[in-house]
Amino acid sequence: MKLRSKSVNDARFFVMDRATNSVEVVDPDEVLAYWQASLMIKRPDMIREFAHYLAEQAALDGYDVAVYADIVASLNGHPEARLIDPDVNLAAEPRTLGPAAWILPRTSAAAQHTEPLAADRWLGPPVQTTSSE
Repeated sequence: MKLRSKSVNDARFFVMDRATNSVEVVDPDEVLAYWQASLMIKRPDMIREFAHYLAEQAALDGYDVAVYADIVASLNGHPEARLIDPDVNLAAEPRTLGPAAWILPRTSAAAQHTEPLAADRWLGPPVQTTSSE
């Protein structure tokens, strides 16, 4: 017996280079196989894991990045609502078994804003790094 139904029409990840403030939009369908992406975008734990994967891949190329997600879902036929807090750097979120504050309650005000987010949402001053000269 199926107890719940969750549908996600669109999922985008934003990978922000902290040094330059440049943002790259990542479509999970371009990185993962279709079946992997369709499973991942419905499961918050897998969304966080994918954000960690994106950050690890960027680190291999020498980049320090923050990863944000824009995912809107419908649960059990309810109107669409934002699933993940778009202001939380998922790459910095620890892997835990407990509750996660970055998963938005469907009734929260932040969850009700379902329009797609622009990549410049996360732009701010570049992070200053100290050089050892």
